[in-house]
Amino acid sequence: MKRGKLSRNQYVSFSIRVNDYSARSDAGINSSLLSHPCDVKDESELVHHFETKLEIIGECIDAGDSSGHRFDIYLFGDSKVNERIPRIRDLQERDSEGEDIYRTYRGKQYPVYKQPPAVAYLEKIWGKDRWLSSIWVTPQIVTDALLILSGLKQAYVSIHTIKEKRHYRILNLSVQTVNPTEE
Repeated sequence: MKRGKLSRNQYVSFSIRVNDYSARSDAGINSSLLSHPCDVKDESELVHHFETKLEIIGECIDAGDSSGHRFDIYLFGDSKVNERIPRIRDLQERDSEGEDIYRTYRGKQYPVYKQPPAVAYLEKIWGKDRWLSSIWVTPQIVTDALLILSGLKQAYVSIHTIKEKRHYRILNLSVQTVNPTEE
């Protein structure tokens, strides 16, 4: 019987030179209140709505298959993003009875953790040399990225991913003034 080869996760990095960016920051009344009263789905929603969006457009400068591909990265500032991120203790593996699982290493017990969730996903547009990602981050990250982009130096985006089958899980994304190919 012939066996298929095991699929292994592959670490893939992308270095992107920023060509353009656009930003928007909104403050307003919750749109549910501006329409018919039956449109209010959740009365615990805030009366005011705040949103910050930063769109970064760049070109991959890595040698290889993705060289020259366009990358569209959307950063959304959300003050509640930290409430949705699990804590390290939430990732600890548990057995069928709900007890924490530990591994022994050199005579000491260490907790076993599940794989952490991705920061976001990077999607290749089928049939095109284009990639997309939407990432919800704290408003401070959007502000910091905008400061870097508006400076006099050339800006870059560095993305580190794990490719699992056809999906790219983003482990780290940074906006920087140092060319990632030279690091």
